[in-house]
Amino acid sequence: PDIPFSHELLAGLMLSLALALSVGRLWISGLILAACAVALRELALPFLLAWGGAALLAGERAKVFSICGTLMIIALGLALHAFAVAGVREPGDLTSPGWSGMVGPVLALYGIHVTTLLQTLPIWLAGPLGVLPLLGWLAVGGRLGVFASAWFAGFIAAVAIFARQENFYWMGLFIPAYGVGLAFAPRAVTDLFLAIRSACRPPPRTHSNYDDNAVKRLDAHRDHPTLIGSLNDQIDYTPNQSDAEQSESR
Repeated sequence: PDIPFSHELLAGLMLSLALALSVGRLWISGLILAACAVALRELALPFLLAWGGAALLAGERAKVFSICGTLMIIALGLALHAFAVAGVREPGDLTSPGWSGMVGPVLALYGIHVTTLLQTLPIWLAGPLGVLPLLGWLAVGGRLGVFASAWFAGFIAAVAIFARQENFYWMGLFIPAYGVGLAFAPRAVTDLFLAIRSACRPPPRTHSNYDDNAVKRLDAHRDHPTLIGSLNDQIDYTPNQSDAEQSESR
């Protein structure tokens, strides 16, 4: 019941808006929102890493330098925070059990299910609807598609590897932007179907290959007029000057 008020979901709202602003003229505003989301929940840090990687691939140097500067400020803030915590820590304080859950992708899918309205749907319908948004984002392409796909797929992989069973609420970090991928899912399924269909088709027989094979057979059987006549019906063969001289000498 406290998931709607969790830090993860509040940070996820900021990251969703930052994702929408990342490819427009207001990308600086998106960067500020992403930095605020990291300050609210440090698990949002991979969002900036994915954004920086996408900007580097796109050759957007201004974004890369700005993201690197933001990461340095965040690193300094986290270091100061850790130093302050270490000053009040007592020997008997509880310690974290660590991030080595290795639960697998089922935990990420379960987290998507319980942090969205998918929990109100039957399992047979909620299951596909929980995966189709990722397929939709993969089909978007462009700078936004690369960035979003890296963020969503990377975070799902991170949750599958590091999160413990009780950390399912981490998936609130990419809600509601993840669900927007459902709008792109029909296009993704159509493109996938057309790609599979074209891959299953046999390659067409080109006219040039047919002509080359026929000419080779024609050169090998010049002494057989009947065969030559049948081949000339199949291709447009124009004898050159040397062929004409050979026929006159004969």
